[in-house]
Amino acid sequence: VTLAPITPAPVAPAPVTPSPVTTAPVTPAPVTPAPISPAPVTPAPVTPAPVTLAPITPAPVAPAPVTPSPVTTAPVTPAPVTPAPISPAPVTPAPVTPAPVTLAPIT
Repeated sequence: VTLAPITPAPVAPAPVTPSPVTTAPVTPAPVTPAPISPAPVTPAPVTPAPVTLAPITPAPVAPAPVTPSPVTTAPVTPAPVTPAPISPAPVTPAPVTPAPVTLAPIT
């Protein structure tokens, strides 16, 4: 028995319709932050650097020349002098007591 060769019929692929995908809503879990304990900080000792001051040399000071300002004197007008009237003080003569006179005998 000789079998006839089999020619497969052409197969057309069936159209593929993707089914709609519905995603479930995502509710994030609440996050509670862990308490943060700061590490103790020990400050390092501070050693101040030595400070060397430079010597201060004062600059020489030259005195400024002094120019005297001219002095103008105002003219002096003497005030008129009116002499005060002189009233002589009353003079009371002292009483004169004559000295006793002793005459020498005439020889």
